[in-house]
Amino acid sequence: DRVAIVTTTTPSEIRQSIASTLSALTGWTESRWVYDFMAYDPNTEIHRTFAIGVGATDPTPPTGGRRISVVEAETEILVRYLWRIRGDAAADDYGAALDAGDGLLVAIHADWPEFTHVIFRGVLPRFVPVELEGRYFVGEIRLGVKHAYALT
Repeated sequence: DRVAIVTTTTPSEIRQSIASTLSALTGWTESRWVYDFMAYDPNTEIHRTFAIGVGATDPTPPTGGRRISVVEAETEILVRYLWRIRGDAAADDYGAALDAGDGLLVAIHADWPEFTHVIFRGVLPRFVPVELEGRYFVGEIRLGVKHAYALT
């Protein structure tokens, strides 16, 4: 499943592209925390926030043994989002949180830059308790992004 990708892009540019797409959605805000720190202290976060993380970038080995300046690569992108679960409406809020994740994924897919190819890798839902204030649903969307990566 090879994809011809010509324009080079960096993992940072991919992260920023997704953040811009999600920030444009009504009611969503990018977290002030980076992906790795988001949701450790939900009291400092708000309903409908997100953060974009960048995992490993794995190059596709070039063939022919020649020196090259651009390789094809796949970068793991992680989208974490928070959704408040109210004690008196937990089942409804849980469904809404799942739907919200679907909405984020659809928005990312609809606005994806032409110079990349995205692969949906899955969703991981979990909960974080907050003393006296209910709970937060923490959704994590995992994507693989194939792109050209400059080595020079």
